[in-house]
Amino acid sequence: MSVIGAERNHMTLSKDFHSLYDADPALYRFMLLAQHDLLPKIGAEKRTPVTVLEDVVREAISAGELPPIDRSSAAAVILGVVLQTSVFHVYERLRTVVRPRASLGRSRDSGGSSARESRQVTVSAFGVIPVMDARDGGPLQVARLAEERMRSLFQHARRTFSPPALAFMDAMSRRWLDRSDNPYRDEIDEIAVLLGKPGTYALNTSYEWACTSGVGNDPEGGVRLVRVLDWRLSGLGRNLVAVWQRGPASDFLNLTWPGYVGVITAAAPSRFAVAINQPPMMCRSATPPIDWLIGRARVWRSHALPPSHLLRQVCESCTTYKDAKQCLAEMPLCLPAFFILAGTMAGEGCVIERTADRVAIREMPTAAANHWVTLPERGRARGRLSPERAARMEMAVANGTESWRTTPVLNRCTRLVSAMNASTGTVCVQGWEPHGPATVELALNLGNRAK
Repeated sequence: MSVIGAERNHMTLSKDFHSLYDADPALYRFMLLAQHDLLPKIGAEKRTPVTVLEDVVREAISAGELPPIDRSSAAAVILGVVLQTSVFHVYERLRTVVRPRASLGRSRDSGGSSARESRQVTVSAFGVIPVMDARDGGPLQVARLAEERMRSLFQHARRTFSPPALAFMDAMSRRWLDRSDNPYRDEIDEIAVLLGKPGTYALNTSYEWACTSGVGNDPEGGVRLVRVLDWRLSGLGRNLVAVWQRGPASDFLNLTWPGYVGVITAAAPSRFAVAINQPPMMCRSATPPIDWLIGRARVWRSHALPPSHLLRQVCESCTTYKDAKQCLAEMPLCLPAFFILAGTMAGEGCVIERTADRVAIREMPTAAANHWVTLPERGRARGRLSPERAARMEMAVANGTESWRTTPVLNRCTRLVSAMNASTGTVCVQGWEPHGPATVELALNLGNRAK
């Protein structure tokens, strides 16, 4: 191993170690954090991470880049910097992705090439979630301002579903939006013209994701809604945007994508935070594809709103948690839905299980994944390990811990991870892709943004 410089070597080692943690936390913890007795059993002739670091230190001393020091002690210091950062993350003293922290020590040296290099590495490895103000222009303004992200997302959709399938779904969805007199149809039309290719109508009526969400007391005060969205479609994590939107009630922050007009995850400061989970696919036949077609046929006969469009109306129009809870429980829906709602006062939190004509409400602390808990409905749970995901999330929100931040709640299909508190106005959100975190965690305080 050639030594470019002791400092640069240390930065490279730190980034490599921390990128391994972000890519596979479970494997990293086992290999580097678990206190097992493997190392003493490895013979002296075998190389270990410790001996590799000792060699790096030895070469740096030989090159005059370090003074004569004990190699084992120096290796221990390097491992301490790397491992203690990871330990802090495990014990929830750090709550963002780990790798960007490898650059923090050099970022203060604003004039040096190493600082510029570290910033470039962080930005290239982890994208940034833009915060956009669309209080006047709405989703069409977002599509125009983030057109590159929108086109990237639809390119992923075309690879996933194939252009003919996407064109068919687009045509059927467009006809249904026409027949149902959807209030957001004009916006979707304009976005479709901007995109110039099939997909806009299908995306805006798509409802094929799996999620794990929970609501409970926040250890830092108020009520917290934790939300993890899973979807097989790649590109959702890196193209995520945080958008300020406005309605008659007040402003709200929508965690969404360019080209999408509905709301599935949002925080309305001083009012409520809310998210949608998808219930199981109703069992009406022996096979899932036939069940899906039967379900779609029933949707196309309905004139009610899709869940994401109803949730947008709630964010725009409801001034209190109580109003939002009543609307989500009573307004007509074309599809079953799980709504997870958190207010600003003690005890204001619930999961609302909905079908077109039935409702059941579970009060906080509670959680929802993608299976029925209260309503006696039959269905095929979305995603994998739905009961296990819900149980882990419910334990975490009941105890006010971060123990949900692991498998199976986080998995290869995870695309969005967020925690929202409407009473304190805090929102933390991060985009994910199959390899793990795709963006730096965005932390916002919304208290002074609502108008």
